Amino acid sequence: MSQRNENPLPVYGLQARSFDDSVVAQVGSGKQTNYFGNPPSIPHIDEWPTVSESDPLALGVHKCRPLKGFDRLTPYVMRDIDSILRECLEESKDGGFLLIVGDSTAGKTRSLYEALLKVVPQARVIAPSTGGSVVEVLREVRSKPQSCVLWLDDLERYLGPGAVEPFLVGELIRSGVCIAATLRAERYEAYIPQAEKIACASSDTASQHVARVGLQVLNIAELIEINRSWSNHEIEAAEECDDPRVEEAVKRHGPYGIAEYLAAGPPLHSEWKRALRANGNPRGHALVAAAVDLARAGVIGPIATSTLRDLHEIYLDRAGGSLLRPERFEVALKWASDVRYGVTSLLMPAGEGTWRPFDYLVDTVSRENVDFPEGDAVWKAAISITDSHWQRFSVALAAFETDNKKVAEEIWIDLAAEDDGHAAFHLAELFKERGEVERQESWLRSSVAAGNKQSMLLLGELLIEQKLIGEAEEWLIRGLALGEADCAWHLGKIRASVGDVSGAEELWQTGLDMGSQGAGTSLGISLARRKGHGSAIAVFREVVEKFNKPGAQFNLGRALMGAGDTENAKIWYRKAANEGYAAAQINLGMLHAEEGDYAAALELLMKSVEAEDWMGVCHAADIQSLLGNIDEAFRLYQLSFENGHLHSAEHLGVLCLRSRDIPGAKRWFRMARKRGSEAASWNLAVMQLAQGFPDEQLLAVCSWPL
Repeated sequence: MSQRNENPLPVYGLQARSFDDSVVAQVGSGKQTNYFGNPPSIPHIDEWPTVSESDPLALGVHKCRPLKGFDRLTPYVMRDIDSILRECLEESKDGGFLLIVGDSTAGKTRSLYEALLKVVPQARVIAPSTGGSVVEVLREVRSKPQSCVLWLDDLERYLGPGAVEPFLVGELIRSGVCIAATLRAERYEAYIPQAEKIACASSDTASQHVARVGLQVLNIAELIEINRSWSNHEIEAAEECDDPRVEEAVKRHGPYGIAEYLAAGPPLHSEWKRALRANGNPRGHALVAAAVDLARAGVIGPIATSTLRDLHEIYLDRAGGSLLRPERFEVALKWASDVRYGVTSLLMPAGEGTWRPFDYLVDTVSRENVDFPEGDAVWKAAISITDSHWQRFSVALAAFETDNKKVAEEIWIDLAAEDDGHAAFHLAELFKERGEVERQESWLRSSVAAGNKQSMLLLGELLIEQKLIGEAEEWLIRGLALGEADCAWHLGKIRASVGDVSGAEELWQTGLDMGSQGAGTSLGISLARRKGHGSAIAVFREVVEKFNKPGAQFNLGRALMGAGDTENAKIWYRKAANEGYAAAQINLGMLHAEEGDYAAALELLMKSVEAEDWMGVCHAADIQSLLGNIDEAFRLYQLSFENGHLHSAEHLGVLCLRSRDIPGAKRWFRMARKRGSEAASWNLAVMQLAQGFPDEQLLAVCSWPL
């Protein structure tokens, strides 16, 4: 074996060495993993087609309804993401990873293909059949370096042990490969939020491989999201198309996207739903329902005919069984797998004797939040057909996310018994949700024993709540050493609590550099207190640039406001307000009120009712009062007070005084005083001294700084 790369390649905590016929990976000082063997063969690189020669249908672009005299695909209609997509491809064409995320049939694959056709038409393209073949792609590229694209449509099919993992992605990028991938939004959401919670540090179990894949592979990618629903601009572009199929889609797509209408998603879904009737295709419907629910239950791979034969009876019986006069099994399977509209089928072949449901159906049923059948038959079937540790974990995650937590608990307990710290972490989260602190702590300790750095963070947080600061620091320091950025945030808070502000700020800066938004926020707030808002602006700008979350935008706006830069503060408040961030809506609304634009102020502040932000509701009442809408102001103040906002009672007292209702004023001030309002105590004293109606200017009414 001759070594190609003398130096190990560190990628996100992993080390890898590449050889002529294998790649070896290692995590920390743990066990080495060799990636070689007999993956499905791929052709020599000289035999790969160029992008311009490739068949878009073979790459996964959905077919359209065939129409005599027209191409198999409709002319491409420009999407809003195209400019940024092509710009990112320009940057990635000599080595990079581009991922488009969106709903099924949103147009992900077609948009990515068209971008490649525009930017790198002469690049070689390869679409391996399995994740295991990707190592062969790397060897081929190194044997004869040239411009090439690794095409991974439906990326989840390639993730897993011995397949697409962080070190391999890093090697491909270093070798000049442009990785172009798509991922359904449902699968992305299943990977990323969980992976951010469960990323593990040192163990090499199969499930922890998948945890790293979820966090690290997807985080390496340049992410672009595509909307299922088309914008007005996109629809206008479609209206210019002279293909009758596009013209029909523009006229009839209704609430659906143009792309999903063209891919026959809505009519296929409707046909499937209509089949559940007497003398229809009730057994066929049940077969498809079983496949859809297995996919929703976390099954990623193909589903055997025998599994569908056993499971579908539950769906058939639930709908009426023999009363529906169901067709024979063979007839039902043929109906479910027949190609419709020349496009696709309800059950799609996935290999000899195996199937997978049309993914549009899975997404639609998931969006509709349809319940699983009663009992655990679907989950038992899902577990029975999973053949690896990480696939069982996928089923457990799906069970947890669909509120079948007993199923998830049982799977995780079995996995934790195999020393899976990843499963122990989730069990800790489950018992935290139930308020069972002792069991939460027990599973956290099992998880940290397996090297799970996220559990080190959570155990540290739990110990801080228990006032066990010394032990908390020990676990947070260990987690920080393994790269858990939020550990620096909590260590900084411990330093600040004992008066070591400079030590706290140093830790928060470390946390921000490592990717902790909380650490960056604490650093900015600390600097603002010590040195003024101006010194915090640079920190909050960095937090916005790194995370671009509404809370970060709000904090930047507040720092700018504190520094006297009202116009720029309004820009950032508006960005956060548009994302539904209540505090930004309130502050921006009050700025509009100060400028005399009460209509704009009220529009923003009334959103506080839906957001249940009762301080904002109190401010909305302030504006209604200024506009003379006393009844509405009274209603809003009362709503705010009933939901715990103390100061609204002070305003209610003032409104009563203005309407000459002294008993009412006293009643509201007394209620506020009873809840600890010093202003209400003052107001009652002023009323007593005045022996009637006091000068309103003498009254104390709470106001809030922006």
